[in-house]
Amino acid sequence: MFTYKFVVRTDKGNSLRLRLTSMRKITEISLGVQLSPDDLADAMSVKPKSQNLKWKTLVSNFQAKLDEIKCELLKSGRVDEDVRIIREIVLKECFNREETSQKEETGQFVTHFQSFIDGKTNKGMKGIYQHTLDRIRLFDTDIDKKSFEDVDL
Repeated sequence: MFTYKFVVRTDKGNSLRLRLTSMRKITEISLGVQLSPDDLADAMSVKPKSQNLKWKTLVSNFQAKLDEIKCELLKSGRVDEDVRIIREIVLKECFNREETSQKEETGQFVTHFQSFIDGKTNKGMKGIYQHTLDRIRLFDTDIDKKSFEDVDL
């Protein structure tokens, strides 16, 4: 099951971020808000100051949505999802957006195969899959630009 925490990254200009943790892997989503650590602590308290009530409302709304996501994952038996999948679900449900990277647009096969490799926890299996991908790259030098439909090994 994933956990979440609201943090302020002072190295990122006091950016309020949502930290997601699943299976000891961490990812962060910026909420697009600048907030001091003291203001966040006050907003998370039981009785925040009047100037931090809007931050308490924001955080409470996100907490409710994240708890709903947790319940849905629990009901569907997907409690041990990878943190990247959790991130995609949170982006879709809480922010109404989906994460697309330029890598996925240019070469879906290699991107998905690499994410499959990165998701493996066994060091030996990870090495075997990485070696397979390296051998495929030697066989077809344009594999990074191909989608699944274009791959014909």
